[in-house]
Amino acid sequence: MKTCKIKSFELNLQKGLDGIPRQIYFMFEQGENTELPGKTPEDLIKKLNIHYAYKLSDWSEATKFVGIATAQRCGTWMHKYFFKFYADKLANIPTHMGPDLKNPLYSHILNRIFFVGHLPCFFNFNALFENISDNNSKLIANTNRPTFSTLLKGGRVKTFHMSDKAFALHEAHPGYFQNFYTALSVYKKLLSLKIDVLNGSSFVYYYIFRNPFSYFVSMYAMEKRGGGLKGTYRNNFFKYVTEVYLGQYIFQLKSWIEMAKKYPAQFKLIKFEGLLKNRRNYFKMLFKDFNIPIDNQAFEHALFYSSKDFLENFETETRRGINSSATKVAHITKEKEINSYTFSDTEKDFIKSAFEKNDIPFKIFGNYHS
Repeated sequence: MKTCKIKSFELNLQKGLDGIPRQIYFMFEQGENTELPGKTPEDLIKKLNIHYAYKLSDWSEATKFVGIATAQRCGTWMHKYFFKFYADKLANIPTHMGPDLKNPLYSHILNRIFFVGHLPCFFNFNALFENISDNNSKLIANTNRPTFSTLLKGGRVKTFHMSDKAFALHEAHPGYFQNFYTALSVYKKLLSLKIDVLNGSSFVYYYIFRNPFSYFVSMYAMEKRGGGLKGTYRNNFFKYVTEVYLGQYIFQLKSWIEMAKKYPAQFKLIKFEGLLKNRRNYFKMLFKDFNIPIDNQAFEHALFYSSKDFLENFETETRRGINSSATKVAHITKEKEINSYTFSDTEKDFIKSAFEKNDIPFKIFGNYHS
């Protein structure tokens, strides 16, 4: 395995509310000159602003969209960094991390928008929205809820608002919907360009999910590291699972399963555990499905720098989370944390039953255990 040296530079950027200065970290491989000839971090920032500059209004039919939806703790940042390092290598931008990545991430050299985030399947209107009005109706949208409007044939506008169940989850788990509105704006742009996303010739979306037992353990460990556990949840792992994340995970997973059954050529469900077994084959499949031109050198470069080994080492060495330079909390869960939490057979049966009652056969998760 190759090694690299990480060198940081403090940027003259506004500090966050936490007072932590924003930095940029350059990675130099063994034997590589650790200087930046003729460049300063600020010069690079200007180059990055050009490289990643993107407005939804500039999107044309030639711009390609790569959509990856992830359940939490399912390689969200691995995907983001893979796309970032791949695009940077093609554009001859020095290997670096920071400032914080944007979502969506646009690459000029590839003319592609890479969108990676947590959200229920926003194409699944039956699960998320209720039809409340059109321009021939007197019904008024509930202004306290997210709404979505779309132009129909003949100039009619149909408006939807979030369903009762979806809105309850939206209020209870706002973090899970953090990319929801961006996804909707992208979808509206696709519609405005008359791109029929549900009848295309390539995949619209991947959805990455994992075995619930390891999912809940990783979520709990992350919350504990960040100090987000309140009250009795601090010492009651199973209570946290059943009251906080079980219903949310069932809802999001079901929304994607339903669409994958209805449109198998546009929605692909990916098991996180299988992805990790062979990341090279996985990303090659992804490039083929989303029609991304492949450059072998850039591909291998991105594969290394987006690996768990490298990203975990980065967090250890810099004491900064890979998800934000504003936090010192590690984003990657270590093995010793995972092994600290287990489920009894009774608790496992309760969780399995909850999925089965919602028409999600537990066999889809494969033979993975807590």
